[in-house]
Amino acid sequence: MATATATRSAKKGGTHPTDESRMQKIADSIQSTAEKLRERVTNGVHDSGTAAKVRSVDVTLALIKLQRSMFDRSFKVLARLQKYSDKLVKRHIQGADWMPCEGKDIVKEWSSMLDDGRVEFQKTVDKSYDLLKDCLERVRKEQASAGKKTAVSKSAGAAKSKTAAKAKGAVKAKGATKKKPATVANVAASVM
Repeated sequence: MATATATRSAKKGGTHPTDESRMQKIADSIQSTAEKLRERVTNGVHDSGTAAKVRSVDVTLALIKLQRSMFDRSFKVLARLQKYSDKLVKRHIQGADWMPCEGKDIVKEWSSMLDDGRVEFQKTVDKSYDLLKDCLERVRKEQASAGKKTAVSKSAGAAKSKTAAKAKGAVKAKGATKKKPATVANVAASVM
């Protein structure tokens, strides 16, 4: 009976360090999972921020496209109205005996200047829309590439942290005498 009690106490004494190491492994696993989760959340927040920037540029581009389309349609209506009114004025002036030739020339010149001004204004607005569109597309590409670069650097950082964690585990396995940080397992082990 004495040998059975000695065997039980030896087993209890032998299992206590095993329980402590098992608790340490669980605590390390929890800490590792928490770090991975924190990293994933941080990456997700950054990725969603980058995606939001790209989407906002996309929305801006769509709004500018809509505005340009509306402007073009409105300007075409204005051009038709101007041409129609120009024809009416020219027709009225040709039959007007009361207007001197210089007056008719002034009206023709005025009509020509209005038409040229409308065409030049249309060219200026088209050029401005094109420049704005090019600028926003460049910003969109920069935002998208910045998001990709950050994702690549974060994955490289994750690989470094995994390597560091493995090295830290190897140091622990070799029996380094560094003081362990206060973890759930350490606290639980000291209470038991």
